[in-house]
Amino acid sequence: MSMFLNKAKILFVLLVICLLTFPTNGAFAQLPSAETLTLSMSPENPRPAQTISFELESFSFDLSSATVSWFVNGRLQKKEIGATTFNTAAPSLGATATISAIVKTISGNSFERSRSVRPASVELVWEAETFTPPFYRGKALFSHQSTVRVVAVPHLKPSSGGPELDPRKLSYTWRKNGTVLGSDSGYGKQVLRVTGPTIIKPVELSVTVASIDGGMAASSAVALESIRPMVLLYETDPFLGIRYDRTIGTLISEAPKEITLLAAPFFFSKTDREAGKVSIRWLANGSEVASGSEESVTFRKESGQGEAVVSVSVENKSRIYQFGRANTAITIGDSSR
Repeated sequence: MSMFLNKAKILFVLLVICLLTFPTNGAFAQLPSAETLTLSMSPENPRPAQTISFELESFSFDLSSATVSWFVNGRLQKKEIGATTFNTAAPSLGATATISAIVKTISGNSFERSRSVRPASVELVWEAETFTPPFYRGKALFSHQSTVRVVAVPHLKPSSGGPELDPRKLSYTWRKNGTVLGSDSGYGKQVLRVTGPTIIKPVELSVTVASIDGGMAASSAVALESIRPMVLLYETDPFLGIRYDRTIGTLISEAPKEITLLAAPFFFSKTDREAGKVSIRWLANGSEVASGSEESVTFRKESGQGEAVVSVSVENKSRIYQFGRANTAITIGDSSR
């Protein structure tokens, strides 16, 4: 019995030695795996005619010594040893391009990777919900702590032809400073409303728009840097009304016995102004003449002539970083008396 056990032990040892010394270039040799070859594309969601960069990477064999052939829609564009990168332009909207890379290693193994490119684009149009006076030709700007409304205007067109996809039937993923806004993202959510932070710093808003099947997608981003609101002074003419065509500077050389000034709170929150949360304080020669939400004040001199340094300060009681100030000096009254 012991002799049988000794023979079994000897056979087991011999078997282990054979396995350890078995040549690795035979049937059990490990070949480079195609799974270790990757083809990346940047950007992932290109616009029409945008330059796209492709790059091959492998951790199982040496790409620098391999012959790489690059194809666009089956046509050879580049063939070089170690050509791991390739650039080309995206096709037009509604077209599809297939980019392929065939790698042949020095050991004779071949691998292929392909990416399909279906370009699309999306524009971001924004407008702050801040006050601007009537007939103002500029844009309502994004001020500290104000709310901005961003609209995504996508251009996704199927390769089969036909019109662009309906923006209301697309999926939108919105991000603020890189963080996904889950409640603002989803099917048909084309519009985003965001309020600026208490800490004054730039805000980056981005969106990725995709078709429901995920076959097409487009991305865009906009960086918004908030500004400080400002106060401009205008004169109210008895016959012409508010002279929005010209602002009052720091000095009015001479005015009749009466003048009405209007303080326009540019880029203050529109909803807060309408709700009476924007406070205005008027001073003349250091003395308060009006306060509250009154944007217009009339100054008059019944006889003789007088001078006054007029100052107006505006602040939003709900948003501490929304405030502004304006000053002017006026000479009012009849100098002949």
